[in-house]
Amino acid sequence: MAERTSRWPDNRLVLTGRLLGEPDVRQTPAGLKIVRLRIEHGENTEGATADRRPFQVTVRVAAPELLETACRLRDGDQVRVTGSLMGMGHRTYRTTLEIDARGLHIADPANE
Repeated sequence: MAERTSRWPDNRLVLTGRLLGEPDVRQTPAGLKIVRLRIEHGENTEGATADRRPFQVTVRVAAPELLETACRLRDGDQVRVTGSLMGMGHRTYRTTLEIDARGLHIADPANE
């Protein structure tokens, strides 16, 4: 029988991509600031294989040390996000996922 655990240490990811639109800054009823980013990853080239086609993902930024960086981002900025997948919303069964950011880096176009 497989061992069950309440923690899944392999829920980690790194994603690089381009910011679509401006950061969506909101405040929760408890007064916490949350920033959501829409990131596009992939290549939009003719004949791209399925694993290379662009896709969009929502990134949730709530870590206090990342909020300032997230708010400085502008449409088209290249970013690198580290974090984990989490369900969106308050329902028991959450099938829509977003990335919970634990690291956020603005790429320097001069070094690309």
